[in-house]
Amino acid sequence: MRTGNPYFSSSTKFLSAGVLFILLGLLLAGCGNVANATSTLSGSGSSFAAPAFDTWRLQFSHNFPESTVTYQSLGSGQGRSDFLAGKTDFGASDVQITAQEAQASSKNFNNIVQIPVVLGSIVLAFNLPGITGLNMSQETVCGIYTGKITRWNDPKVQADNPNTALPDKAIQQMVRSDSSGTTQVFTQYLSAICPDFKNSVGVSGLPDWKKAGLEVLAAGQNDGVAHNISLAIGGFGYIEQDYAVQYSLPTVSLKNGAGKFVKATKESIVSAVSSNTTELNLSLLNQGGDNTYPIVTTSYLLLNRTYADRAKGQAVVKFAQYILQDGQQDIRTYTYIPLPPQILNLAQAKLKQVVAGGEAVLN
Repeated sequence: MRTGNPYFSSSTKFLSAGVLFILLGLLLAGCGNVANATSTLSGSGSSFAAPAFDTWRLQFSHNFPESTVTYQSLGSGQGRSDFLAGKTDFGASDVQITAQEAQASSKNFNNIVQIPVVLGSIVLAFNLPGITGLNMSQETVCGIYTGKITRWNDPKVQADNPNTALPDKAIQQMVRSDSSGTTQVFTQYLSAICPDFKNSVGVSGLPDWKKAGLEVLAAGQNDGVAHNISLAIGGFGYIEQDYAVQYSLPTVSLKNGAGKFVKATKESIVSAVSSNTTELNLSLLNQGGDNTYPIVTTSYLLLNRTYADRAKGQAVVKFAQYILQDGQQDIRTYTYIPLPPQILNLAQAKLKQVVAGGEAVLN
């Protein structure tokens, strides 16, 4: 049996020692350049997915010590803006970049790859001492977000919770101050269930709440809204579920399209994803099913289809691959849901479109 390195033929031994040392030196020099060029990747965007991205960047750097990934939780709107302006190597947003948005930034829309990376829920969290759970129908949610219901003991809230003694306290509305994917998804949900809200405010990442007759207290990112709710007796607001867990805030069970009050759980979130999904621009609001939570969404990883710097492009794709593979398991300690197989397969295929230095990164 032949021993030694199988990647070298027997003719290698005839190379002179000097030539071998030269080749080895060139190889090491080349590896060093790649390592240096790909050592730092920068991203910004979604606060909805920030806990996941913090886990991913730290674990990725642990697995690949030559790489460092930074991520700033600035909100989806800022993440899209930073990415479109070329300030970051990747972005994260709870809503996809549109062709019009790319055109306004002089970015070629066809040079953008957008893939979902995580599923999660937007919950209505509240602060009422002694009350650990509430039900709310679509009519009640609509009334609250159009200024028709302003107190916790309103008859409509009480009708949804006949066995709960609700306090005669004002509902203190907490919202986002930044351009937010969480807000855009939530206002999309409100517009779908509440014609009055749709006509007065509509879908927006930074809505004018006064148009709905609301007095609000605004804060940046999901963390800021959760913090404000935790400080105010009677506080109420929409946040990604993990922030409710972090601040020990109770959440509302929402009445879904089947007429069932459903709390956000891993089972009720994954129920929103159809097994025959063939699109990566996912619409997961108000999906059918008795046990389906109605406000489910995803965050998207924003990449360039073409990276001039091959080493940089390789590093970005390597990070994306980690997220779609081991990274899906690394977030199980949160309330996020790993992407189902059919979505992962579509995302992996999309990732193969990325070209770096004139060559496809993946075969």
